[in-house]
Amino acid sequence: MLKQESGAIVNLASIAGLNGIPYASTYAATKHAVVGLTKSAALDYATKNIRVNAVAPGAVRTDIILQQMDFGTYDEKMVIEMFPMKRIGNPQEIAIVLFGSVQVKPLMAMFWLSTGALLLARELQGQ
Repeated sequence: MLKQESGAIVNLASIAGLNGIPYASTYAATKHAVVGLTKSAALDYATKNIRVNAVAPGAVRTDIILQQMDFGTYDEKMVIEMFPMKRIGNPQEIAIVLFGSVQVKPLMAMFWLSTGALLLARELQGQ
């Protein structure tokens, strides 16, 4: 990207990297690292015409959450109830967000949140 003097990097963060989630401290710590890396890299490469952004999804129907449901850490109803949209996302929806964020040229260090309106609901409730 430096050689061609342009590019776009989209990191996969998580709502856990912005807020934390119960029973997942190691996962949350790694996603906090992705958030910090994204912000710092965006600053490092802003003048090089390389955009750095991240997608920070909430609950997505992936192996990691399905395993946690199998282990009994979470149950599907509990996860669904956490989100005002009352649903779990799917990987295809996140892929669309990832691809779309590469196409938007003027954005830097943006975090595309696909949290089922969770953060908005918490803000409105004063949490």
